[in-house]
Amino acid sequence: MERQKRWRRALAFLLVLGTLTTAAYAAEPKAKFSVTADQLEYDIESGEGAAKGHVVLADELGTAKGAEAHFNSKDKSGILKGGVVADRDGAHLECEEFVMYNENDMTARGKALLNKEGKTLTAPRVDYFRQRQYAETQGGRAQLTDEEGGVLNADKIDYDMAGGLAHAYGNVTFASEARKLSGSADKAIYDTEKDGGIVELIGNAQAIQDGNLVRGNTLRLTNNSKAAADGRVKVIYIPEKKEPAPAAEVVAQENKQEAKEEQGILASYRAKRDAKKSQEE
Repeated sequence: MERQKRWRRALAFLLVLGTLTTAAYAAEPKAKFSVTADQLEYDIESGEGAAKGHVVLADELGTAKGAEAHFNSKDKSGILKGGVVADRDGAHLECEEFVMYNENDMTARGKALLNKEGKTLTAPRVDYFRQRQYAETQGGRAQLTDEEGGVLNADKIDYDMAGGLAHAYGNVTFASEARKLSGSADKAIYDTEKDGGIVELIGNAQAIQDGNLVRGNTLRLTNNSKAAADGRVKVIYIPEKKEPAPAAEVVAQENKQEAKEEQGILASYRAKRDAKKSQEE
């Protein structure tokens, strides 16, 4: 009975206002929060609610869509589950479970993908802090890619989106199809904005380009395909293979060598002959 009363109150509230509107969060002036779904329960006094089927949570920063949700419209917290797709404040996010702690801090779990300004961060879990424009990965291998084809993989990646600076930790690999190079290290710092992208590989670092290998404690890879190395540097250079000479050129070289050998034989014969003639005289 109480549940039915709550439902009737929520339905009447929606019919009158057309949305769920709350007082502002402390850091934002008069922000709105709305929920639409196939099934919806909402307690006006507490702000607690539950929704199922084609759920859309929306506020002035964007929307988040999923299969079901539990939320609080007063503090704008909630959990959205099932094929979640969110577009908020210029960032696109996909995951299986989306946790909103408030307007600014959130977590994406289960095949999490976060894209902003051409950079894509993927991991089992991504924590995103909107005010700092900062993301951290948790729970397994992470990957950061850019529109130029650069791919950074590591056990953990922290990414400052405001500055375009990523820190990668553990079993780091980096590859760039455009630069035709790949590298690996214990850690890495990837500046995605400076000079078209600079990667610093730190600890047991190595880089390979066109079959040439560079090793050092620290390697700095720039967008002009140059590598600067520090600490016990080792370079293995594989020269390019030269094309075989044309057949006609080979024959000419062989004839020239034969003529040279014949001249040598004649000169030796003449020298011996002249020496013998001198002795007879």
